[in-house]
Amino acid sequence: MHAIPGRSFSTFRLLLVLPLLTVLAACAAAPKEPDTRTIGLDLWSGEASGAGQALPALNVVHGSRTISGPTAWTHDKTGQVLQVYERRNVESDGVKSQLFTVRPDGQALGRVFDTRPGRADRSFENDAFFPLGTWSRGESRDFQVVEYTEQGPQTRIATMKIRRLDFTFRDVPHSLRYDWILKDANGTVLYNERYVYSPGVGFAAFDNRLK
Repeated sequence: MHAIPGRSFSTFRLLLVLPLLTVLAACAAAPKEPDTRTIGLDLWSGEASGAGQALPALNVVHGSRTISGPTAWTHDKTGQVLQVYERRNVESDGVKSQLFTVRPDGQALGRVFDTRPGRADRSFENDAFFPLGTWSRGESRDFQVVEYTEQGPQTRIATMKIRRLDFTFRDVPHSLRYDWILKDANGTVLYNERYVYSPGVGFAAFDNRLK
């Protein structure tokens, strides 16, 4: 029996088109990330009840981590009175405690104090650790930070770069992925870390990119 040329050609065309249709369907199913997003403290804390408030009252428990505040705290180096949140994490070697405040420009949440087992206490001024306010897809911003060390105040440059502005992470939609990079005054990279924060979860994933 002879093959029917017309039918063979139609089958061949169908075999070519099917993979393309599959790709197009996958693209249509994946929602496009927005061009901009307004990021609030509720994403950092995982507590939605304070969404939209500049300084929401927080008392959040996520396993071994707790977030509470804001409370008044006097900066141990500058003497400035700040409204801070405390994030405590009970780890195998002891308790890590960090104090955070919103930068005066509102662009980020930054550390002001850090104490942890096996390391000298550190204080910060104008730090930038978690993006706040309106950010664009793929945007990167630099911030000049002062870190008070045992050797005295040191200038740092903190960079935050948005990697995924609004995506689904571990079945949680509207998650955020960004890089946090800290350099010294000479441009040497001290930290290169990637974070994911998710609604209702807060801190969801961490990757030390220097390892």
